[in-house]
Amino acid sequence: MSSLKAPVSRSADIAALHARLREIAPLAGAPGDGALLPASASELLEALPVAVYATDAAGRITFCNAAATTLWGQSPAPGEAYWCGAWKRYDRAGCEAAPGTSALERAMHTAAPTAPVESVIERADGTRTPVASHPILFRDAAGQVTGALCLVTDLTEIRRVERILHETEEDHRDALGFSPRMDWTADPRCRMLTTNARWFALTGQTERQALGHGWKKMVNPHDVRAIDAAMLHSATTGLGFDVRFRVRVIAGGERWFRARGRIRRDQAGNILRWNGSFEDINDTVLAERARLDAEERYRLVALAAADVVWDFDAQNDVVTWSDALEHRFSLALDGGRSPQAWWRERIHPDDRARVVAAIVASVRGPGINHAAEYRFRRGDGSYAHVADRASLIRNDQGRVVRAIGAMVDVSERKRAEEMLQASEERFRLAATAAELGIADIDLVQQREHWSAELRNIFGVTSDARGSSELFASLVHPDDRAAAVPQYGLATLDVADDRSLKKFRIVRPIDAGVRWLISERHVMRDTAGAATRLIITYKDITAEKTAQDRIAWAASHDALTGLANRLQYNADLEVALKRARIDKTAASLLLIDLDNFKQINNRLGHPAGDATLVGFARRMAEAMPPAAHVARIGGDEFAAILPGHDATAALAIATDLLRRLDQPLPVGTTNVDLRASIGIATFPVHGGSPATLVQSADLALYSAKDAGRGVAHVFKRSLRAHRESEIAMLNHARTAIANHWLQPLYQPKIALASGRIAGFEALLRWRDARAGLHAPASIAHAFDDTELAGHLGDAISELIFTDMRDWLQRGVAFGKIALNASPAEFRRPDYAGRLLARLARFGVPAAMVELEITETALLDESAGTVLFALDQVRAAGITVALDDFGTGFSSLSHLRHFAVDTIKIDRSFVAGIGRNASDQAIVEAVFRLGDALGMSTVAEGIETRAQADFVRLHGCTHAQGYLFAPALDAARIPDLLARGIDGPGGDIWRAG
Repeated sequence: MSSLKAPVSRSADIAALHARLREIAPLAGAPGDGALLPASASELLEALPVAVYATDAAGRITFCNAAATTLWGQSPAPGEAYWCGAWKRYDRAGCEAAPGTSALERAMHTAAPTAPVESVIERADGTRTPVASHPILFRDAAGQVTGALCLVTDLTEIRRVERILHETEEDHRDALGFSPRMDWTADPRCRMLTTNARWFALTGQTERQALGHGWKKMVNPHDVRAIDAAMLHSATTGLGFDVRFRVRVIAGGERWFRARGRIRRDQAGNILRWNGSFEDINDTVLAERARLDAEERYRLVALAAADVVWDFDAQNDVVTWSDALEHRFSLALDGGRSPQAWWRERIHPDDRARVVAAIVASVRGPGINHAAEYRFRRGDGSYAHVADRASLIRNDQGRVVRAIGAMVDVSERKRAEEMLQASEERFRLAATAAELGIADIDLVQQREHWSAELRNIFGVTSDARGSSELFASLVHPDDRAAAVPQYGLATLDVADDRSLKKFRIVRPIDAGVRWLISERHVMRDTAGAATRLIITYKDITAEKTAQDRIAWAASHDALTGLANRLQYNADLEVALKRARIDKTAASLLLIDLDNFKQINNRLGHPAGDATLVGFARRMAEAMPPAAHVARIGGDEFAAILPGHDATAALAIATDLLRRLDQPLPVGTTNVDLRASIGIATFPVHGGSPATLVQSADLALYSAKDAGRGVAHVFKRSLRAHRESEIAMLNHARTAIANHWLQPLYQPKIALASGRIAGFEALLRWRDARAGLHAPASIAHAFDDTELAGHLGDAISELIFTDMRDWLQRGVAFGKIALNASPAEFRRPDYAGRLLARLARFGVPAAMVELEITETALLDESAGTVLFALDQVRAAGITVALDDFGTGFSSLSHLRHFAVDTIKIDRSFVAGIGRNASDQAIVEAVFRLGDALGMSTVAEGIETRAQADFVRLHGCTHAQGYLFAPALDAARIPDLLARGIDGPGGDIWRAG
């Protein structure tokens, strides 16, 4: 750890160091005439980055550090008086200072503290340096002055920075000007109450439109969140806020604004109102940032005077820290001391090994100095980039026993220095930060100056003389009419002081075409006459290119390069308008890849993407030149065919299907592509985009129902089928709304005992005219995720109500099976809702069985199904696989999904005694269930022979009309009391 020697700036920071020297003074004691400072004090003062010397009571120098020797340009002889004339002293006006006027002389003569004195000293070599002197008097116990300690600060850097800032402010004022403030007030809920007329003039809003939250309507939507977050932070912390954002202005486009504000509270802490201002900073935001960075660097020059001084006792492993540790890094230590490990632990992990290794190298080496830079953790957890410099004190054996140094936060200073180093031209702070080139035209003297950045933008040599003629020759011929008058001196438009222009130039250096945006600022005298013209230019080629790319991306699919759904909708509308005007046909093809999901799941998403790209290429190759081809969904495509009737469109679709017969190479394998195509033609199948799309959609569904891999042209009968589907959905909604749903219960017979083991709950719905309806009448409702969920919720409420009633009456009804449609499982909260409903009704989960079909396991949401099944089984609900044997991969489902019961489909049971294959399948399923430890249920038992067969071959349960039909809840207790008394009532007794 060490100190970087850097100039001290500004009186507040010098006063802080002066106060710190007063802390150090007791280490020096109160030396008598000719006495020297103790070694410990000398070492500490030697480490300071500013000039310090000590005198005795007679004013003779007893000590001076290396910084003082460097400042004076000589090393005073011991005992030499500070007024000996070894160097001359001048006041700030340049006059030689009279004897007795220095700060030290005044303090010694008056024996009282004096204010710092600024002067200029002249070294022996004739160079002059501005300094400030700050004396501290030593006193004995009786209060007599025994000597002094004096801090001499080199003000050279301060004066230089002051000049830079002055020049920067003047240049910035001339180049970009200062935007007037727009003051505003807001109520406690951040609703604007007042603002000035400039906001209305810039944005075009009226006062009524702007007040409240209306002003935010002019703010770029991406920036509104930043404004809200800043104001929320201000309201939470009580601090002011300062946020930048873009505003849509009446002149067109957006400009950067700055909003600042603060809360005003009453004595109780309640918010009274907000006060703040808006500022148009579009042209000055980056220049202002550069200016602020320059001021920040000016402030950072003083950091050396606020270093964290530390003293490390190697023998006792104790580091003593100055108070600046808390002030600079918000770290408070008990007694200001810590072990070295505490400091080491606060070094950033990525820097720690390097810093420790450097310390070890310095300690083991012969040197007496050590320096390092690293990141140091502040009290709030953030990291400061610090510089350390230390003096190593060794014993007679060369071993380090002590180290004294200082640590300074250099994070901001580094950034400020880099900014200043990059800003060397006349308007460097504003232009470089804003990436602007500046043309400065003196209208009075008729002189023009182009900045180096402007020459770079224009692509001209550094010695090219700026002129209106050269500018006009650079502008793209198509843009000269708009751009050249903005530059010309003779065509200066008094009413157009801040005109914005976008235009192209052709750079001589590389013949490249670049897009620029320019804005001019007219300076005027007190009479209003234009005296100076500042024109700023910025290269916006990258932004323009990005905008073009964004526009393309907004209308195209990034993967295939085809038009996206948005562009497809626009193209379809245009195509139909043109067909209507030309009185021609236009056809629409809607295309779905039939096997894309299997390709994606089997080969992975990269292969799936390659498949889509390959299909898009083949599709585009099959289309005529005038076709509009689009990707409108994951594996959904469309083609708009202007001038093609249904016959021509079908021929194109057939050709596309023929092309798909050839395998598509994807990586190291080939994939087979299959597609279904729906075709509709304007105007015969639809006179508007919406009806035409609907007709093509119905034709596509027809192609899928026909087995896929085909193309169908729309027929009017398809609309009737669709209307039937819609009617089913409406019936389902009406049944739910009117509480027409009713569960019926069909008993399940335990074949080993003949007793009723439970029931399957079956959904029915009833209306006043047609009576009871089967689920088939609303079949399509079970494919709709939302509607299927509502049906499931409603029927389960009724079933659990019946179960709770039976439980309260002591009816032993066994286990009730509920049917769950695949669409219900698409709801990720299905299991949670079901279990919550059970708990609400007080029905034990063990009394419920959930019946699912293989279709649910084949659905895209199979992962959601598995998660739901795991949840319900963990709660005690058993799971039955319904209609087993009718799916595509039943055995795979038994292996991968947790199932307790297999229900053999009634279509196989019906074949018992009539179809040997069905009979063999039934036997195999029963053996499979027994081997897997699952119960089996035979559905649709209608004859005694069927019942005997399934019982004798190991089936555990059966249900069907042989035993009992589905009954309403009121008849269940009586059925349970008397048992099965129909034709199947004594089946278990046989054999």
